[in-house]
Amino acid sequence: DDLGLGTQEAIEQSNISRIRSAFDINIPTTPVAGAARQVSPSGPQFASVQEKLISFVDTAKPIRESADEAKRVELGRRIAAGRALRDQEPDILNRSRRYKAALSGELPSARNFEPVIDITEDEHRELLKIIEDFYPNRDTLHTDFLLNDTEEALNKILTGQVPQPAELMKLETVFGPKLINALRKKRGGRSKISEGGMDLWQLSRTLKTSYDVSAMLRQGLFLGIAHPKRGVQATVAMFKALAKESNALAVTDNIRKDKNFNASRESGLFLAERIGDTGDLLRAEEAFMSRLGEKIPGIKQSNRAYTTFLNKLRYDVWNDQYKRWVNEFAPNEPGIATEEAARRSAEVFDRSRQWADFVNKASGRGPLGPFEKYADLLTIPFFAPRLLTANATLPFTLLKHSKIRGLIAKDFAKSISSIAGVIALANLSDQVDVEPDPRSPDFGKMRIGPSRIDLMRGYGTLIRLGTQIATGQKKSTGTGRITSSEGPSERILFAGKALADFGRSKLSPPMGETINIGTGTSFLGEETTPQTVLEGLFVPLSFSDLYEGYRVTGLLGSSIAATSLIGTSTQTYFTVNDAAEDNFGVSFKELWPYERNIARGLWQ
Repeated sequence: DDLGLGTQEAIEQSNISRIRSAFDINIPTTPVAGAARQVSPSGPQFASVQEKLISFVDTAKPIRESADEAKRVELGRRIAAGRALRDQEPDILNRSRRYKAALSGELPSARNFEPVIDITEDEHRELLKIIEDFYPNRDTLHTDFLLNDTEEALNKILTGQVPQPAELMKLETVFGPKLINALRKKRGGRSKISEGGMDLWQLSRTLKTSYDVSAMLRQGLFLGIAHPKRGVQATVAMFKALAKESNALAVTDNIRKDKNFNASRESGLFLAERIGDTGDLLRAEEAFMSRLGEKIPGIKQSNRAYTTFLNKLRYDVWNDQYKRWVNEFAPNEPGIATEEAARRSAEVFDRSRQWADFVNKASGRGPLGPFEKYADLLTIPFFAPRLLTANATLPFTLLKHSKIRGLIAKDFAKSISSIAGVIALANLSDQVDVEPDPRSPDFGKMRIGPSRIDLMRGYGTLIRLGTQIATGQKKSTGTGRITSSEGPSERILFAGKALADFGRSKLSPPMGETINIGTGTSFLGEETTPQTVLEGLFVPLSFSDLYEGYRVTGLLGSSIAATSLIGTSTQTYFTVNDAAEDNFGVSFKELWPYERNIARGLWQ
């Protein structure tokens, strides 16, 4: 009131002054309460305060003041001040207190660039208002945290600090990717070198997963079957995004502008960012985590198609159910008591959070649990750690999410019955065989001659692994022979070998080929040569499948392998059983001993 402002304006003025004081922001001020912003005629003109902030961050001079150096200087200043106060204090009882008081308070953090001193107080207020307007419905504690964390991240920028990755995500949500890209340029040299090395390591994986539209069946099959309308719409959007950049941007804009977008973020729904937009490896889909890959023709198009498909599918599936709950519980219904409105809001939030977790896992985005803070490091040894954990934890959502168990069960029933139906119908054909034995590597795969098509998104491998360890037995795909391990020691060795082979199959290309070179063979037993190493590092998976299909059985094999372009897992290779059937007309098990030797020779 002493400032001549209204009560609300006085509170806003007090809050801004408190924040600026707390963050030691030395910014010249302009008259408050709606005064026009003064811009020097000779200075640059900006269309908005966001553009001005981005411009000054982008052009700010980098400084190399480390956290240790900043703390040392500030601590030295406080010690000197404390000594002076102690010497001036006549009362011996108060000397120690005054000295400690001078040392108290949080020490400064590292600064990566010069503080942004050209943002006026009115502009600072405007930036804070943008953040508050982005979160208009602060009816949950989580929203309050998002608002506060975003404001603190903004104030870090104004003091010359690069916020932490989690804070950058919140800023990017409000202000867009341009500010984040400008901030990333201000990081220290060590961070840039580390990220550059990580980017180079991820290039091989990006190459392996490019030049196809495999998101449809690789990660989108489960939700696409359970929600066919949304699956078709996401597929159409994917092909449009593949053809044109503007189509991908339109999908992203529509999601961000939707009134429930903030609720989806609060619920934990994962929506990927293309690595070329934010530069953040952890915000991208696991298949496309290399900025270098974006510079190779065709990869950028594959990336935006993959990301657009999954983002649209995830958001639409989540949003459909969220809107039903909002209508059902009506937390904003006029006339209801505050306590009842809060209870209804909490109910909607709990269900939407559980639904988001299910949608994430069903689309291949799993949690890492206690290893979440090491997410970037886990991508070094493993090909797709989140897809692996998604497959492992998805079935348990039926037990974990009690409030939406019926919805999850319905989606499971639709997806599993549809996939099982396709496999069963294919098995009725004389040209297709399906292996029913879970001890065999071919379990659940549709086999057409030497070609195999797998629709089970890795679950067949998990089932086979569990069955082999539980029984101590495995079945050969070539001869049909069942090998058993006898005794506790053999069972332990057998289980260890099965787990080791499974682990090697999930390694990233550089890590996998490093081990192949060291052992001389792949986990499948194939000899390691310079050619196999180069193929394992740089040849896209779909290209390898097409080549192997054509090499083994010509156009028929390559036609079957072409299904890998839309996300199936395909393999083409001859077994000794194929040699027996091709040359003797019966399976290997039905041959006489001398005929088996002939079949083995022909197969080799």
